Amino acid sequence: MGRIDMKVLLVDPPFQIFMAFHRFYYPLGLGYIAAILNMHGHSTKIYDAEHSTECRSQPWLEASRNYHLYLDALE
Repeated sequence: MGRIDMKVLLVDPPFQIFMAFHRFYYPLGLGYIAAILNMHGHSTKIYDAEHSTECRSQPWLEASRNYHLYLDALE
């Protein structure tokens, strides 16, 4: 059987953005997965749904107090 090269889209879904803040880190795990897939000849892209220039950073304790905003957004 022949080799099949795939086009792969890895998505980091929104979570913290519903609480009106932006996380400090890049979805590093998805970067690792993309690197391995690329090494095996697949074409990968990462979509970071959390990225927004309109949101602000905030400490985790403050963010945890706004968890209800996330739950409200899901409804």
